[in-house]
Amino acid sequence: MLSLQHEFKQPMRERLERGEALPTALFCEYDYIAISVIKSLHEIGLRIPHDISFVGFDNITEAMVISPELTTIPVEKERIAALAVDKLIDILERKDTVKIKTFVDTRPVERKSCRRLEE
Repeated sequence: MLSLQHEFKQPMRERLERGEALPTALFCEYDYIAISVIKSLHEIGLRIPHDISFVGFDNITEAMVISPELTTIPVEKERIAALAVDKLIDILERKDTVKIKTFVDTRPVERKSCRRLEE
């Protein structure tokens, strides 16, 4: 994670020094990336969510420990695993070779790393 922090922090610092606008929010591929980037931005003086909002993906325990707590999208791992096992059984027992796509709904867990944009 340290290299990720360094890789993100320096370009962001350079953008700020040039007076470039920041994005209003970042959605990170998973919570560990969001946590690392939030730490980097704190180190260069940005305030989360006042200066930039963050959303992660995974809902790991650390998402509730970081300050501010990370807004995140939980992954229904148990449900996904159960669906995968059911499909595998269909393939093995019934020789079912039909390919399907399955969607598992989820809802964000709203915490303090995001704010609404003022109009």
